[in-house]
Amino acid sequence: MTENSHGGSEGLKRAKPFIKIDKKIINVAIVGAGGFAKGMHLPNLQKLKDKYNIYAICDINSLNAKETAEKFGANIATTDYNEILNDPNVDMVMICTRHNLHAEYSIKALKAGKAVFCEKPAAINQKELDELVKTIRDTNLPYMVGFNRRFSPFAKEIKKHIQNRVNPMIISYRMNAGYIPLDSWVHEDGGRIIGEGCHIIDLFNYFTESE
Repeated sequence: MTENSHGGSEGLKRAKPFIKIDKKIINVAIVGAGGFAKGMHLPNLQKLKDKYNIYAICDINSLNAKETAEKFGANIATTDYNEILNDPNVDMVMICTRHNLHAEYSIKALKAGKAVFCEKPAAINQKELDELVKTIRDTNLPYMVGFNRRFSPFAKEIKKHIQNRVNPMIISYRMNAGYIPLDSWVHEDGGRIIGEGCHIIDLFNYFTESE
């Protein structure tokens, strides 16, 4: 990665040579190398190295992109999302940015022919969501939102016990997400329900088998 006087990236840094030998291995580009990506997604991808290759790290902070790429053995570090979209070696984009960029970045990746795994929420308003859904249908490419509650062992066990019920079901879920200051970006980008409560709504969809 070459850096200009503003600390931005003028191109890609080839951290190591890349030759794709096994076509079954999916090249993943991480977009937004924040705490969750580095603490959860990247270690998990490393454990699944027989299925995924951490190919590129893209972050607005050039130093973070470079250090994360080096730590996790990525082929590329960049601050330019367009570099990711234009790289034919990228099979899948994993979007871990701020919420307000999720729909926009997902749409761009899909239109560029990339599969998408996007952290929740998929969008922060109806207009974004409608455009995203249209793009998913038009491109017919794999797209998934990072809802993880339904995959927990506890959720799966609960599902076994309620699948064949005959009585109505009442679900109560208490969530202690902690206080977020009023000036936090979270409140600007959809708020707590869209940003965090969506996890629980998806879990209810799973339990009830209903949207």
